[in-house]
Amino acid sequence: MLPWVSLLRRIQKASKLVHISVPVSDVEPLLRELSPKGLMIETWCATEDEARTPLRKAFVWTKERVQALKPSPLSSEKANNAS
Repeated sequence: MLPWVSLLRRIQKASKLVHISVPVSDVEPLLRELSPKGLMIETWCATEDEARTPLRKAFVWTKERVQALKPSPLSSEKANNAS
């Protein structure tokens, strides 16, 4: 799936939803490359226990990305003062 990252980014830039099915080994790289907004990743694992780790990590990876994408309070303060 990683060769498709540039196409998936273009789809996201067009404000379209992305629903992809990938092996569990591709989940982290995709979450690091794509915006979590409008992204649905479907994957599979052999057991429920095996699935718990990437599920728990996906929450952390996505949370880190969302925090990084949010404007800081200082930048919105500066924008308000500039008006």
